[in-house]
Amino acid sequence: PKARHNALSHSGAIAVIAPDRLVIAIVTAIGALRHIDRRAVPIAVIALDQSSQRSSQ
Repeated sequence: PKARHNALSHSGAIAVIAPDRLVIAIVTAIGALRHIDRRAVPIAVIALDQSSQRSSQ
């Protein structure tokens, strides 16, 4: 359902796939950026995800 998708996409649910130490950082970034510009949120998630991939290799 569209309503559930919207709830998930705005809840930071994607953060659960990241290493534990980054989950808090991602959720914090999403929470902070949500008040500034929601379009910036995916950028923050991508940047954190790339940094986690580099550190895990």
